[in-house]
Amino acid sequence: MTESDIEVRISELEHAEDFLRFFQIDFDPELVRVKRIQLLRLFHHILNSFSQPLQHQEYRKALKIAYRQLENGNELAFKASDCQGCSECDD
Repeated sequence: MTESDIEVRISELEHAEDFLRFFQIDFDPELVRVKRIQLLRLFHHILNSFSQPLQHQEYRKALKIAYRQLENGNELAFKASDCQGCSECDD
């Protein structure tokens, strides 16, 4: 599978479960239901640490690492907002 093929296939995936199935990673549906956003955030974070261009095996490895981290209770901390309380969001 070429780099562009994998990017097209990934762009068609909608849910965390879709990613896990696509990359053939066994998962606990209850864990994913509760931690889906954290899983995808961590997956993205790990992908950014890999050298580009990414191949199928790097995507799979990143997702597997992200899932195992959540399974072990490790998560990315949410970054504090840089909001200074301006009124732009109030409109």
